[in-house]
Amino acid sequence: MVKNGIIISHFGHLGYDTIGDLLRQLDGKMKKLSIDELIRKKIYAVIVECLENIDRHKHPENINTKFNTKFTLEYRDNIFFITTGNAIENDVIDTLKSKIDSVNELDEKDLKKLYRKTLLTGEISEKGGAGVGIIDMAKISQNKIEYNFEPINSKLSYYQLQLKINNTT
Repeated sequence: MVKNGIIISHFGHLGYDTIGDLLRQLDGKMKKLSIDELIRKKIYAVIVECLENIDRHKHPENINTKFNTKFTLEYRDNIFFITTGNAIENDVIDTLKSKIDSVNELDEKDLKKLYRKTLLTGEISEKGGAGVGIIDMAKISQNKIEYNFEPINSKLSYYQLQLKINNTT
């Protein structure tokens, strides 16, 4: 039985080893809480994408600890909230906002079409992404993606992302 509260949380450096540890902990905790298998798979898939995106796109500059990388899975009122935060360069904000806003406007059918099109026509970026991450997260979560950008300095902002997964099958 899942009770309201934080299921797993991480604040600080996030590298390959840490991601592996977090995913193992997450899997164990979700099984222990008897979360429905389909919901567990959705949560796990979205979190993998979130953590990979943070690792792939995080800014290497050492910044104030207030703006360290964060990740939280919380359960409240029959909804799982996946929240992430990390520093990004200001020059990517407009592109990222545009992509999220475009994805948020699509229904389930159009998300699937865009996902297929992007897979078939997308090119791998220099950071290793094919451009399907945001689409995939929206498709799996079946909810709108919420986001915020908080300026850190003239070069960086703190990017916060939240996805919701309803606890219904």
